[in-house]
Amino acid sequence: MSDQELFTGLKSGDRKSVNQLYTQFFPSVKRWISSNSGNEADACDVFQDCLETILLKVDTLDHNLGGLIMLICKRKWIDKVRKKTRTTKVINEESLRKVDENVEEQITKYEEEYLRHQILDEAFGKLSGLCQNLLALIKQGKTTGEIQGELSFSTANTIYRRKSACMERWTEYVKQDPRYSSIY
Repeated sequence: MSDQELFTGLKSGDRKSVNQLYTQFFPSVKRWISSNSGNEADACDVFQDCLETILLKVDTLDHNLGGLIMLICKRKWIDKVRKKTRTTKVINEESLRKVDENVEEQITKYEEEYLRHQILDEAFGKLSGLCQNLLALIKQGKTTGEIQGELSFSTANTIYRRKSACMERWTEYVKQDPRYSSIY
């Protein structure tokens, strides 16, 4: 379903739309809240509050629904954290802003790291079977003699030359990926 269909379904009380919202967006909210001193029960509460807020206060969907849900959930969680911490200690606004900024930075870093791994994996898949086997054996920490025996190379020097050629090819494939320039 599109964002608009989900939004309309939520506003009309369509159970299928509500279930789809939970399936599609709750895992992200749960991950974010869990990484910010919350648990699954907290994430359920915040997500439910978010859907209520959308029902009561949002008349039209002008934004990406997933982005709107994350924004509302983040603000609601920060509000809950503030209320919890006031009972045990006083935290000033500046430190809360830093926490929020650090969380945003961490999310961005995780997304970039995931994209890097995805690019590397896709480029690795383009390598020949021999290159994939050779690099996998090297990563496993196999000795030169073991690699030479498994891949039937005549000399250890062949392994080094082949490894160099495979690494160059892998680097070329990585750099050819259109997403490469956005993260490197």
